[in-house]
Amino acid sequence: MNSPIRTGIALGCFLATLHLIWSLLVLTGLAQPLIDFIFWLHMLSVPVQVQPFELGVAALLVGVTWCVGFGYGFLFSIIWKTGSKRSSQID
Repeated sequence: MNSPIRTGIALGCFLATLHLIWSLLVLTGLAQPLIDFIFWLHMLSVPVQVQPFELGVAALLVGVTWCVGFGYGFLFSIIWKTGSKRSSQID
């Protein structure tokens, strides 16, 4: 049985991991070529420049995205459970 907290932790960890990978790409200098390639694939010409790596900003990015992911996962789980209870009462 899934709890809202477990779902929140799972989604938070997933999003935080994606942003940790992004931070590592910035650190290694691979982020700018990647973002240039992604914009090229989407046929966009937007001047975006990746800033130099800052550990504090990277930690904040990972932490904030974990919190946002946790919140969305928690709310999704509660909404899902509420909908499941209502549909089982109809049957």
